[in-house]
Amino acid sequence: MNPLASSLAATAVVETATKTRGVNTDPTGVLIMLSKWSARLARLELAAAGVMLTLVLGLLLLNIVTRALGQALFWVDEAAVLAMVWMAFLASAASLHNGTNIAMTLLVERLPAPLARLMDVLVTCILLVFIGLLLLMLWRWFDPLTLWQMDGDLAAYSATTFNFIYEEPTMTLGLRKVWFWLVLPLFAMGSALHLGVRLVTSLQALRSTGNTQGTTAATFTGTSAATGDTTVKGEKSW
Repeated sequence: MNPLASSLAATAVVETATKTRGVNTDPTGVLIMLSKWSARLARLELAAAGVMLTLVLGLLLLNIVTRALGQALFWVDEAAVLAMVWMAFLASAASLHNGTNIAMTLLVERLPAPLARLMDVLVTCILLVFIGLLLLMLWRWFDPLTLWQMDGDLAAYSATTFNFIYEEPTMTLGLRKVWFWLVLPLFAMGSALHLGVRLVTSLQALRSTGNTQGTTAATFTGTSAATGDTTVKGEKSW
C-alpha cells in the first residue's frame, strides 16, 4: 500500500477509537473542518486538471488540423505545453490528498501495521519539508512585499531587483509568464494543506493503534490470569 494511501484507513482508526473508548481526538473540530477543506480543494484541483487535459487534447487536435490545411498556428504548441504543466501540478496536489501519487511500496507492504503507519508519518514529514522549502523559494522569487512597497510599478521593480518575473513574456502567446507560473504557489499551498491534514490524521492513527494494542494486551493478560485462577480453584475443589 502506498504510505500516503493510508489516510482513509487512519481516519477510520481514529473514528473507531473515539467511538469505542469515548475519546474525543478532535475536541475543537478543527481537524474535521480542515479535512473537509482539503477534500473540497482536491475535488476542485481534479476538476481543473480535467479542464486542462481537455484543453491540451483540443489544442493538439487543432494543431493537427491546421497543419494538415497548411495554416499552422504557431502559438498552439506553447499553449498546449503550458496547459499540460497546469494539469500536472493540479493533479499532483490532488493526489497528495487521495494518496494516489507514485510511490515505492516494496518496503512498506512488508512492515507490520504500526511500523507502516510510522513510515507514513515519516514520508509525510519529508514531503512537508520539501513543500516548505518550495514555498520559501516561491516567496523570494515572487517577492510580493518589495513589489507592494514599489506601489506595483513593474518597471521599477525589475530595474531595482533584476527580477523580471512580472514582465517576462511568453515566446508566442504574447502573455506574461507570471500568469502561468502562478500554478506553483497554488500547488505548494494546496499540497501544504493536504499534507498537514494527513500528518495530523496519521499521528492520531498511530497513537490510536498503540493504545489499542496496549488495551488488547492488558485484556489478554487479565483474561489469562482469571482463567488461571479458575483452573487452580477447580483443581483444589477436585
